[in-house]
Amino acid sequence: MAADLEGMIFLGERKDEPVSIRFPLGLVFMMLGALLSGQTLVPEPSPSPSPPEATQPPVLVTMDPVVWIKGGGAVAKLVVEGLADNATASLRTPSGRVLPLTLAVPADGSLSLDIPPQDEVGNYVLFVTNPPNNTLSIKGKLSVHYPHPVVSKVEPVTIEPSGADQTIEITGKDFSPEVIVGFRLGDGGRFSLLNITAATETSLSVTLPADTKPGDYRLTVANAVRDQPVMAGTVHVNASATAKVDSDENLKKKTELQLQIAALDQSIQRKVQEGALKRTFGWISLGVGVLGTAGGVWGYFKGTQDYSSYQAATTSADATSSRNDLNTDGVITVVGGSVGLAGLVATSFLLSGEDTVNLTNQRQNLVSQLQQLGP
Repeated sequence: MAADLEGMIFLGERKDEPVSIRFPLGLVFMMLGALLSGQTLVPEPSPSPSPPEATQPPVLVTMDPVVWIKGGGAVAKLVVEGLADNATASLRTPSGRVLPLTLAVPADGSLSLDIPPQDEVGNYVLFVTNPPNNTLSIKGKLSVHYPHPVVSKVEPVTIEPSGADQTIEITGKDFSPEVIVGFRLGDGGRFSLLNITAATETSLSVTLPADTKPGDYRLTVANAVRDQPVMAGTVHVNASATAKVDSDENLKKKTELQLQIAALDQSIQRKVQEGALKRTFGWISLGVGVLGTAGGVWGYFKGTQDYSSYQAATTSADATSSRNDLNTDGVITVVGGSVGLAGLVATSFLLSGEDTVNLTNQRQNLVSQLQQLGP
């Protein structure tokens, strides 16, 4: 229903004419209620839509490895694609703790993440997540190392053999719980680790084995197997008097064996050269033997023919000629056969070559004896 609300509204010059205006009662009451309650009739804005969720994890484009020292922080710089506006980042430590990182998503995907100081040594894993759980895991790019150790003194630097293990003391600072001490003879010797019997952040005690050979050894210290070692110093191990005597005896034996080996090498070489020459003459004698044998065979068959001619001769002149040919054929047969036989026998001897197996076995025996004496 609607009610009439009449009033005098003066329009222009016609002040004496009433004007009727109709208002719906519902609208009037609503306006009065709004005025009394202090509310406005402005409609509430519709809520803004939430950013769409990414359905794929971010993709790493590039990232340089970051290595920093225990107790310090670092900055990880990387470029990723497909980042959501509400992406997050976190860091997992070697012990498994997960630390949130502050992440501001730039337009070009270039991230610069501030990593707070860390005390855990090892490899860290970086996570970049598009909510709710589309996560990019980055491994092998972040690691914390111990600080480089500093060596100030090594004692003793000269060691006299005593037949027992000896202790070397190393002093300095920043030695880690994972410290290792390396030991190498000269620049090309075999690398080995010394046993550490006591260790603090400022001192190390290592054991030198009793059977260590004389020489100058380089000591190195690294705070972990994966870390770059630092040079600690050089330790000289002297030879004992007994070792020196043994060394002189070994030197004499080595010299004698080396001379014998050299003599055998010359004999083997000479035998090889002689064998090559004999084989050459062997092939020549084989050719002579074949030709001689062929001549003897030819003389034999030619003599058979001449003998038949001799028997068929009708005149004394023909008989004489056939007999002379027969004599010549006999000579050719005998000489050719003899030369062929001699050539073949010589071939069997010359082509046999020189037997160097015995000399080679003698040489190998001497080399084994030389190796047993050590370097």
